[in-house]
Amino acid sequence: GHHRPRAPGGALGPMPFPPEASTRSLNVLLYGLSANPPTNHRGHAGLVRHFAQLGSFDEVWVLPVFVHPYRSKKRLAPFDHRLAMSRLCFEPESTPECAVRVLPLERDLYELHERKALEAAAAAGGAPARARTTTADLLEELHRRYPTCRWSLLLGGDTFNDVMANKWTRSARVRELASLEVVLRPGVPLSHAPPSSTSCAVHRVEGVEDVSSTLARAAPPRRLERLLCPAVARYVREHELYNYSPAARAARMRRGLATAAWWLLVAAVVVRRGA
Repeated sequence: GHHRPRAPGGALGPMPFPPEASTRSLNVLLYGLSANPPTNHRGHAGLVRHFAQLGSFDEVWVLPVFVHPYRSKKRLAPFDHRLAMSRLCFEPESTPECAVRVLPLERDLYELHERKALEAAAAAGGAPARARTTTADLLEELHRRYPTCRWSLLLGGDTFNDVMANKWTRSARVRELASLEVVLRPGVPLSHAPPSSTSCAVHRVEGVEDVSSTLARAAPPRRLERLLCPAVARYVREHELYNYSPAARAARMRRGLATAAWWLLVAAVVVRRGA
């Protein structure tokens, strides 16, 4: 099969920065999302644009989720599709002062943990433990790899509430390793005050609405362009994702035939009564 190049030491790879850059002191904003699919300037792309133009960060790293921790979000499009759509959606938001990178770090970290679990199981003669990765794991690896960089985490109000309520694995470690940049969402009040022990800023981003990926997945063809960047909408159509999949098209055809049959039946009844 195809093997991606590995970074020295068998950790994350390939490295986002060249080796000499690991000594630079950069301020990097991390934005993790499902990207299933990523939405346009009224949603995800608008957030990335805002923070790339804010003047506070040297880089924005967009990190599509590899395996979602929430059971309700397990049914994601294949990772390679979500990674490709994210690159089409977010990388054009780079500015001369702030590069936007879309990186498969969550996949790489998952595969690293999976490989370590297999090696440990082989040495012990047992079954491998299930590989899993967390935001705390990723932040620890980034601090190890780039000890002079400063890391911030972009959160919505709902995810901020979860981190502050310790609903994430090792939530306290996340707050220790990254500053928090919190975007207020309509109808989602912050249930906790910003922590005094962690650098935390709260933002209200004008022009960004609650345009969800759920709406985009269910959008009929004529509405897709209103929710996704043109390049992402083309990608969805060309790769037959979501409402463009063969199964979804077949379901629409069945519904259309059932509706037509119903109206034919109604017309027949009306004609019979009028006779």
